[in-house]
Amino acid sequence: MGYSRAGAVSLNYYSSGWTGGTKAMIKTIKIAKIARIMGVAGFAAGEIMDGIALYQGKIGWGKASVNLAMGIVGFSEAAPLSVMYFGIDAFYPGGISGFGKDLSNFRRNLKVLQCKLSISCSMVEGLGNN
Repeated sequence: MGYSRAGAVSLNYYSSGWTGGTKAMIKTIKIAKIARIMGVAGFAAGEIMDGIALYQGKIGWGKASVNLAMGIVGFSEAAPLSVMYFGIDAFYPGGISGFGKDLSNFRRNLKVLQCKLSISCSMVEGLGNN
């Protein structure tokens, strides 16, 4: 990986270790092209697995639809959101729904703590005194 004369990042990998100069007999590998192929293959594999899980009743239409939407997002400029979604879904205990529940519990507990410290009890009306 290097920089072009215009200052843009070049995503070409030079197996010979070439960093500039003459281009004679230099082999390049375009990393972006390989990443794109791997992304399409991963998307297709994920959709096939979702289809099988949907058929077997292991996931619902909602989950399959969100996975499809986030897979499509992965091909746009918002790809980091897709990476975060699938990373959390794959590695967080309980997946994306477990993460959402834990985040909700964290916010609720923070509001209760604020009330107990008399910071702002009006924010926790209806939560009780847990």
